[in-house]
Amino acid sequence: MWHPTADQLTAAALPGEPDDPAVTAHLRDCATCAAEVDALRRTVGHARHGMTLDVHPPPPAPVWDGILARLDDDDAPPAAAPPRRSRAVVGAGIAAALVAVAAVVAVVLGVATPGPGAPPATARVVLVAAQPGVTGSVEGRPGGMHVEVTVPAGIPAGHDLEVWDTATGAPRSLGVLVADGARTHWQGDLALPAAGGMPPLDVSLEPVGEGPQHSGISLAHTP
Repeated sequence: MWHPTADQLTAAALPGEPDDPAVTAHLRDCATCAAEVDALRRTVGHARHGMTLDVHPPPPAPVWDGILARLDDDDAPPAAAPPRRSRAVVGAGIAAALVAVAAVVAVVLGVATPGPGAPPATARVVLVAAQPGVTGSVEGRPGGMHVEVTVPAGIPAGHDLEVWDTATGAPRSLGVLVADGARTHWQGDLALPAAGGMPPLDVSLEPVGEGPQHSGISLAHTP
């Protein structure tokens, strides 16, 4: 099976880039490439939304200056080479920039990623919005975690917000959040899986009484 190149997958993950019909068609049938694009989109979403969803101060100016200087160095053509660079080099440069920005956001927000068997993170992890306007966070606590999600437009009656462990296979429900009177702010204290450590999480909109499966309507997720 033909697979898109790294720079084609990177372009597919970037907002505002024109769609490549061949790549779009391939992503519908290839779970591996689709997962790679989704991971890149999450990195982009983290970089775009993470710093606006929390009250932490922006990173120090020298940090950004260092990133910009490195990007300038990458963009400068070698003295003996023609100024036109290949698409592969451009794609690699974009991917490197995304990783650098995501790393800075992680440092600023204090995001902790525990390894297998590690205790729950005590840092407050900012959720990445999957729907416009949604904000939220997850705070690790001994033996559990506190989840808060705000949906400015509110959630209609007959629906709940549910938190899912998406570490392996099909999403596994960790519990339902409790709403305020306006059904705009949801929160809850949930138990962590027995293995310990905070898993990747997804918060979904679920019709009440529709069964134990994820509805497919994601509102926010961990980076």
